Amino acid sequence: LKKDPKNPYALTDFGRFWLARREYIQARSRLEAAMNSPRAKILTDSELADIYRMLGGLLERAGDIDQALDYYKKALNKSPDDTRNLLSLAIGLCAAGNSQEAVELLEPCAEKFDATKSGAPAEIAMRALEHYTFAVALEETGFLDEALSSYNRALKLAQMANVTDNAGIIDRAGMALERLEDIFDARQAHEEKRVNEDDARKKKSPTL
Repeated sequence: LKKDPKNPYALTDFGRFWLARREYIQARSRLEAAMNSPRAKILTDSELADIYRMLGGLLERAGDIDQALDYYKKALNKSPDDTRNLLSLAIGLCAAGNSQEAVELLEPCAEKFDATKSGAPAEIAMRALEHYTFAVALEETGFLDEALSSYNRALKLAQMANVTDNAGIIDRAGMALERLEDIFDARQAHEEKRVNEDDARKKKSPTL
């Protein structure tokens, strides 16, 4: 950087360095410098999307969810085939309370989520995260049956990946499944109680 302070590649790498060290203000400064560099045009769409996504994450961490969502959307527009951009936006939407938008974003892709069941462990782990994110959005919008199904898929894929579960999907999906199963059990018990009470009232009612 001393020799070429406007080099967007060097600035991006330096931003990643600070991000890895959890020096978020420094990381944001370098990534914004890379994005605004007069030589940023040499970056590919994928490389620019990476910068947008990292900036989105930094802004979300800082509590600026609206600007974070703007960056996530820019990242997805620049590189729509990168699942990381899709998931970052979906997770950000859930964090902002816009779970319905997250469902609408992920639903068209849901059928493709199982496409790499026999792929590399990292790919399977990514599919697990996709299903988990979709399940969270479904649960928050009240689609509990669909959420239960997606949590199950997320858990199975995370177990299948056989790699370090960095996103904690196995534990998180497992707890979500227990929570939803408790809800369904309570509903069933309530319905059975209602039916029994109705039957009891009918038996007490005088016949005409």
